[in-house]
Amino acid sequence: MSAADSSGAPSATRLAQIEWLGRTCGESLSQVLEALTGERAAVSWGEGAPQGSAAGAALRWRQDFGLGAGAAVLATLAADSWRKIGARVLGAAGVEEPGEQESRNTCLEVLSQSFAGLQKAIEQRTGRAVASAGQEAENWPEAERAGSLKIVHPDGLESSVELACTPPLLEALGHTGDAHSRPAPPAAEALSASATLDLLRDIELPVSISFGRTEMALQDVVKLTAGSVIELDRSVNDPVSVIVNGTAVALGEVVVMEGNYGVRIREVLSREKLLRSSGVR
Repeated sequence: MSAADSSGAPSATRLAQIEWLGRTCGESLSQVLEALTGERAAVSWGEGAPQGSAAGAALRWRQDFGLGAGAAVLATLAADSWRKIGARVLGAAGVEEPGEQESRNTCLEVLSQSFAGLQKAIEQRTGRAVASAGQEAENWPEAERAGSLKIVHPDGLESSVELACTPPLLEALGHTGDAHSRPAPPAAEALSASATLDLLRDIELPVSISFGRTEMALQDVVKLTAGSVIELDRSVNDPVSVIVNGTAVALGEVVVMEGNYGVRIREVLSREKLLRSSGVR
């Protein structure tokens, strides 16, 4: 079904909304694949159905958004596509010959995280918090077929995702104005608060506080005794550094809380500062 207004003619606004959804979802999918595999796949959006059939062992996913009853995006992957995506992600994790179910479940996780990025973009577009929930679905509601995402992996292998969206979702997005009036947020920013963090949420990292540094000759180190004083490169008024897993992430001041030392955060380092302090250029 093509997007149309009440007269039956194609609606430019609706087509623009569908394109925004497709391109935003594609950028989010690309970011998720890069985070999980370490490779940057080229994901492009286009109208029309992808090549190949989505019948048989196709994977179908429905993502509902809290913008009204039935507001959802629907994704279909042919068996060949979800097998390729699942195998690539599992291969990057060291699983050389994944089973069918492993690949399928992994592809479902990729879709879930990709739609989490789309959720953040919709929140910025609508200016309000939007609940989101996804699940495999056999029976789909009436939907306008949007188009397809073509994924070209670094080794040249291709896979695709067919997308459709429901009229209630398009109607809700229509209240925010034309799709081109608000740019989609950078996918990396959206994922940083959703999919990427979900992967890291349960990982424990060492946290330490740096009061300062100094360099000493070995002959001076061996002379240290109880009562020796080591002068650091930081004055008493300078903030201390909060170190997470060897990287400075914030600056703060030392406080005392119920007899224990603590640090009150004064500044969270910018992305550029974090990259410089971690040695990444």
